[in-house]
Amino acid sequence: SAPPAKVEIKEVAAEVDFSKTPMLLVEDQLVIALDAEEMLRDIGVAELTTVATASDALRAIAAETPGMAVLDVNLGAGTSFVVADELARLSVPYVFATGYGDSVMIPETLRSIPVVRKPYTAEALKSALERASALPPNTR
Repeated sequence: SAPPAKVEIKEVAAEVDFSKTPMLLVEDQLVIALDAEEMLRDIGVAELTTVATASDALRAIAAETPGMAVLDVNLGAGTSFVVADELARLSVPYVFATGYGDSVMIPETLRSIPVVRKPYTAEALKSALERASALPPNTR
């Protein structure tokens, strides 16, 4: 009999035209935000809004719904989960960025969201955003 067929499990990722995707970056540490902005520009992001707090993020989203977002989990005085909920309601793909140990803070309901670990690279960020954009809207 024939050997069992090999099943290849591949993470699904979508091709994203970052030059046409308005990006929201939520990061409270200036140096990390500047690095992340440079990486996002390196992968082709043309329109970028950077904010440091969840309330500023919600205001930015209300003013203009982004195409995608990168959310630092730990915003010093709080988390970005309220922002994640609003992005999910609007079916906007997003990824979490976390420092060491922060991923334990991510609620069970948001565990399917791609995570980039700090310090991250432009390639890791691009890959996570592509995976996020491939998720069905009801899981993001």
